[in-house]
Amino acid sequence: AEAWGIPLITHGAEENELSRAQFPMVFRSNTNIHAIGEAIIQFLKSKNRTDYLGGIYESKFGADWRQIIQNAAMVGGFEHFKTEKILPQKASGNFTVDNAMNNLKRYRTIFITLTDPVKLDEFADAAEKYEMNRGKHV
Repeated sequence: AEAWGIPLITHGAEENELSRAQFPMVFRSNTNIHAIGEAIIQFLKSKNRTDYLGGIYESKFGADWRQIIQNAAMVGGFEHFKTEKILPQKASGNFTVDNAMNNLKRYRTIFITLTDPVKLDEFADAAEKYEMNRGKHV
């Protein structure tokens, strides 16, 4: 997350390693996930990012997050919300990181829920490929 300047909010991460100064982009939280969803939407609203919100998820836990963010976005007045599912293992076809990012490239803000952050390099590559790391996306 730090290498790409992506803030990472993690619910329930208990490793003390994540709190050290070497990971300034990682924020740990052990609060109600509905409150986190509302806080994320309020943060995006404060940055005037309420037009297009995309979500990418990979598991049952991610689907729960998707629903929480979607509910908060609807209440918060977001104009458009779309989600894409990816598979946690090596995938092909419709459930790849590349496909999900391509389908959401017109969305200015992307919310990603991962159970395993090993795919971050795939997200960074897709963001570069689809020019989502510059202009209106930043």
